[in-house]
Amino acid sequence: MRRLLKSLSLILLFSIFTTGCFLFKKEPLLIAQDLVSQGKKKEAVALLLSEIEKESRSEVSLEMATMGSQLAHLELRDYSSAAAFYRYLINYSKNPEDQISALRYLGVIYFDHLKDYERALEIFEMILRYPLNNEEKARYRLMLGKSHYNLAQLDQAEAELASFNDMKVSKGLKYEGDVFQSNILVSKKQHEEAAQILKRLLKQFPERARSDGLEMNLVACYEDMKDFDAAITAMEEMKVAYPDKEFLEMRISRLKERKNNMPGARGLRK
Repeated sequence: MRRLLKSLSLILLFSIFTTGCFLFKKEPLLIAQDLVSQGKKKEAVALLLSEIEKESRSEVSLEMATMGSQLAHLELRDYSSAAAFYRYLINYSKNPEDQISALRYLGVIYFDHLKDYERALEIFEMILRYPLNNEEKARYRLMLGKSHYNLAQLDQAEAELASFNDMKVSKGLKYEGDVFQSNILVSKKQHEEAAQILKRLLKQFPERARSDGLEMNLVACYEDMKDFDAAITAMEEMKVAYPDKEFLEMRISRLKERKNNMPGARGLRK
């Protein structure tokens, strides 16, 4: 009987010990949740960041990283902290779906928000190692090209664009690739070729192209070509839908002045 009681006591003590350890590990997550309920989201993010550095690949630490990434990225727009959480998930999560999701978010953060194009390149290359459908492969191939472009690596950007153009993609993604191609052509001072692409996109995708500012990109091409008549005509056509008509009038007036000051213009004295 004594042996039985002793065994039961040991089992009870072991149960209390292990439960206590689990609660202790969960405590930072509970504290962070309490801070969020009090509206102290920044403090919650700081706590979670410090705690995942202490933990190592545990389920609790992954929960903390997931919570921290959502708080920092989607609510606080604290992109540096969000990047740290996503890197933790990529390195320590055993779930491929969680890893690829974290990689996608991290790529957006590096490219769009932190403007860290070197790291964006690394992330997009990692994403392309995962099984993706054709549209996704093409999208991240295009993002590789854009990252090279923003690092002034035009040769690499053109190589990635060529690979992208060889792929069958949706009309929407093809539009993005064509816009990117026009940007590369402008960088290479090939304004006439860029203008041809921009005119085609404005005809095929009028609403999206206007929303993306391609009309003004076309005007800039005409200006660089010294084709002021075409630039003025393009801006006159923009007046119907452009919200700031006063700005357009000012630009048109300046272009007319530049045109009149061109060598050989009527009335210009040598």
